[in-house]
Amino acid sequence: MILQSMSDVIILYGPPLAGKGTQVCVLQELLKDYFHLDFGTELRKYIESYSNSSSQEEADRAKRLQQKIEAGEGVLTEDLRYVVESRIENVVDDGGKLLIEGPGRLVAEAEWLSKFFAEKKLSVTIFHLHIDLDTTLARAKNRWYCKGYSRPFTSKEEAITSCKGEPYRRYEDQNEGVNISRYKKLYDDQYALIIQTYQLLCQALVLTIDASKSIEEVSEIITQYLKVYFDWK
Repeated sequence: MILQSMSDVIILYGPPLAGKGTQVCVLQELLKDYFHLDFGTELRKYIESYSNSSSQEEADRAKRLQQKIEAGEGVLTEDLRYVVESRIENVVDDGGKLLIEGPGRLVAEAEWLSKFFAEKKLSVTIFHLHIDLDTTLARAKNRWYCKGYSRPFTSKEEAITSCKGEPYRRYEDQNEGVNISRYKKLYDDQYALIIQTYQLLCQALVLTIDASKSIEEVSEIITQYLKVYFDWK
């Protein structure tokens, strides 16, 4: 089955540590005309910018977001929409294509996005990167970041040799209880409903990938999907 053209919206969806950020970097190289929007990054930027805001409303929202993220809980849908909705609308209204990483964790957010995409008559493809809980926990122990690098590193040694700054681990990766909560409550219990919502409300094409494989193997599977479904060269 070959579709006529690449989808207007490509979403990378999956549990924590499924490799969404890593594979987005691969897709950015392949699909240079897509605008990358990472909901998690946008939320963290908002927290950093508004935690000490003179606006009590903005400061309270930043505090709420930080508390939810650190507890491994889904943020309030209205707070997520406040942070990212205008970014999405601006790209779409300008005729741009979207590459979305981690599009919220709740059914309510899938409903909002699906309805928006349907209203705008946008075609949607979801790459569902699936891993089990044991793999999530194992990866959490070895995920490191460096300031200025969007892609995580799979060991502290790799991070040290690849960047100039001091490597760090995110709060959630250092707390096994948080990762279990994020996986079980915000993914395992809801992913079927979330995917169903996208399929029914905006006729999304869902392509599932065993994300426990190596980075290179997952990238190759994504590339094969692009060739099979979109005749990508």
